[in-house]
Parts: sequence; structure tokens; C-alpha cells
Amino acid sequence: MENQLYDLLSKEPKINKYYLGKSQSIRSDLGMLRKTLNRRQKKLLLRIVDDSNYLLEKAAFDNFENGFRLAAKLMFESLYTVDD
Repeated sequence: MENQLYDLLSKEPKINKYYLGKSQSIRSDLGMLRKTLNRRQKKLLLRIVDDSNYLLEKAAFDNFENGFRLAAKLMFESLYTVDD
């Protein structure tokens, strides 16, 4: 059981090719959009992108934190469950 848990936790996460492709597409689209905007519009666009990225980062961290708490709860429950 310990070896299975170690193997599970020590594996590198797989990078989804779909996300990489979409990320490159978004960067390309932003680059093309920047070329057509004036200075004020570029600043506004960058603020919107930064705020959007902040929300996504915050949501990802919250999901990680909730998953970690659930995993810790399951671990404690399995360690301290009294067998009848």
C-alpha cells in the first residue's frame, strides 16, 4: 500500500496537449489584437487579461486547497477508523 501511494504521488503530472495548443492560440490572438489597438486600449486589454489570469489562478489554488483538505481528511479517517 505504501509503495502504491508513493508511486502515485511521485509521478510527474501529464501536460495535456489541448491546453498547450489553446494557450498558444490565445497568445497569438492577443498579439494580433495588440497590433490593432492604440496605447490606451492596449493598457485596458492588459488589465483585463491580468484580472482574468488572477481569477483563474485563485480558482486553481482554491481547488487545490479543497482537494488537499479532502485528501487529509480521508487519510485521517482511514488511520483512525476503529475496526469492529
